[in-house]
Amino acid sequence: MTQLSIAEQKNALRDDIRLKLKSLSKEQLQVSSTSLCKQIAQWLESHPEVHTITSFAHLPFEPDLSSLHQLLPQHRIAYPHATKGGSMEFYQVTCPTQMQAGYYGLRQPIPSGETLVPNNTIDLVLCPAFAFTSNGERLGKGGGYYDRFLSQLKDSCHILGIALPCQMVDHIPTECHDLLVDQVLIA
Repeated sequence: MTQLSIAEQKNALRDDIRLKLKSLSKEQLQVSSTSLCKQIAQWLESHPEVHTITSFAHLPFEPDLSSLHQLLPQHRIAYPHATKGGSMEFYQVTCPTQMQAGYYGLRQPIPSGETLVPNNTIDLVLCPAFAFTSNGERLGKGGGYYDRFLSQLKDSCHILGIALPCQMVDHIPTECHDLLVDQVLIA
């Protein structure tokens, strides 16, 4: 029997988690999304130094964090705009409905010089992934976008993984370029 490569192990874990996520009902996702938004707001109460937050436009089987706009009106919230070249820039969004379909079919902000958020001004990253471990390992979607982005942030930036219970695993096969999150918030 041959041993699977790290890439094959990662893809198998992505497929497993994807099936679990797609089996969740809309009601389960809504309850989990509300719970996560409340946890983020509570976390921010003990971190007054945080002003600029990056969030993400959710896929149908991911937590929806859009209510953060109402919960956190005093914070600047930015969303990623991805390119085929494998990079992301973040743009401030005041209302998630202002975004349009972009690369990979994800909703993205419309790029503008006035709303571009420089990486060195980001205080908190709400990081999506397919899976997390309790020690902060993460399994992304496979494009390396977040690993490249996270490596460019200031040292004081906090990185919170955003997870549903079915996304927590005991082990994720990792490579040297895979970056950890500081903490995982679980719905």
